[in-house]
Amino acid sequence: MRYRIDDPEAYLFRFADNEAILRRELDHAVVKTSARFAIDRALRTEIEAFRGAVAAELRNRCAALGLGVRLEGLDLVAVAPPRQVADAFNEVVAAENERSERISAARGYAARVANEAQGEAARTLAESRAAAQRLVSETSADADYFRQVRDQYARNRDVIARTLHQETLRRALAAVAEKNVVAAAPGGKLEL
Repeated sequence: MRYRIDDPEAYLFRFADNEAILRRELDHAVVKTSARFAIDRALRTEIEAFRGAVAAELRNRCAALGLGVRLEGLDLVAVAPPRQVADAFNEVVAAENERSERISAARGYAARVANEAQGEAARTLAESRAAAQRLVSETSADADYFRQVRDQYARNRDVIARTLHQETLRRALAAVAEKNVVAAAPGGKLEL
């Protein structure tokens, strides 16, 4: 606790032991302020707000009593829960730390999975586009071939029909493991 004497007469002559009064009023301000703060807020999450509230309470008490001092600052040297609940408080802190670690790990996992899914989606999309382009190219080539055959067929119907028939037979025979050739009888008849 840091303070400045504003009224030397009041400080020296109004009370016998101003230091003891200031310590007692500080204790009173801590107890009164503690009643307004949850323990985890006072000791962990809102330490600065707790310190400021204690300082404000102590300033008000010093002014109300006319101690002749002005509080300039209040420092928290050590912050600890009451010894009766210290173990439980430490367990809560440990549980909250574990919770934070798990949340952080889950967020990391979610980000990693999302990135992997986006990568997989991009790869699938690229493969689909490539397959579509390949299909369009193959279909275009087939259409060009069909137009060429159609034009040739229009000019030489018999020759193209025989050529297509022979190509079809060649492809069909290439796919068969065993082939038997039957000679045609006189008059063009084939009997099996």
